Amino acid sequence: MIRFLKKPWVKFTLKALFSLAALLLVFRKLDFREMTETIFQAHIGFFFIALIGYHFSKIVSAFRLARFYEIAGFFPTTMFNLKLYYVGMFYNLFLPGGIGGDGYKIFLINKKQKTPVKPLLSAAFLDRLSGLFALIFIGAGFYLLKPFEDLPEFILYLAMAGIIMGIPAFYFLFKMIFKSFLEAFTPTLLLSFGVQGIQVVAATCLMLALEINENYIPVICLFLISSAVSVLPISVGGAGARELVFFGGAALVGIDQSLAVAFSLLFFFITALASLKGFFFTFNLEKSWEIKQFEESKSIKVP
Repeated sequence: MIRFLKKPWVKFTLKALFSLAALLLVFRKLDFREMTETIFQAHIGFFFIALIGYHFSKIVSAFRLARFYEIAGFFPTTMFNLKLYYVGMFYNLFLPGGIGGDGYKIFLINKKQKTPVKPLLSAAFLDRLSGLFALIFIGAGFYLLKPFEDLPEFILYLAMAGIIMGIPAFYFLFKMIFKSFLEAFTPTLLLSFGVQGIQVVAATCLMLALEINENYIPVICLFLISSAVSVLPISVGGAGARELVFFGGAALVGIDQSLAVAFSLLFFFITALASLKGFFFTFNLEKSWEIKQFEESKSIKVP
């Protein structure tokens, strides 16, 4: 049974079913017409600023991943690294089968440069972990500014503990388990804070586009929580998972649920638009120009 569940098509089917069930659950409880009208009435200028901001955050993310790659023994040029990153985004969102974006990048790097798979896997994992840590840390900070009134008080204490002990604990994890990557701890963590900070700005622009004129901080908290949930391998590209968080959290925040889900869907649309860029890079990723960069990188000593 366990082996059956590990098959790529089974995992994808389960994720798709979860996303579909979550979206159906949310849409059944909302005024669908009101929500779609809200989306189509969004301010186009603020929407595009949010889209540009999200793109910029992904560029910063690519620089963070490149830092981990260099320690793993892979030295991409800046332009090729960006192309590779966008292709990974495309695979993760639109081709979420057995290999995924991270798996495809590791496969390609190993194939072209013979870089060992194990350090590449560590690099990919640490890239995700660093981003998730920054997301939770910033979310805890926003929560301390305005805690949700209906949540238990111990969550406030957890947020305080996370702010005080989070970075030392994360450093200890790096040192104990990923010692070979320790030199990248500070630069990649700073880049992670930059990524999440830019996405908070993008989310704020999206709120302005939808004319969400109050409860900014709680909505940002919901956005950060939904981003963390969307990382979990339970849905297709986070679809459904984000909407569940916004639908359930809207009552706590004090905003209309249709408006909250409209925000979530628009952000997913921004993610999809950004990821589509990777589609155009898939056609020439392994051609001469990119291969030349791999060949040049072989002159660098690989640990």
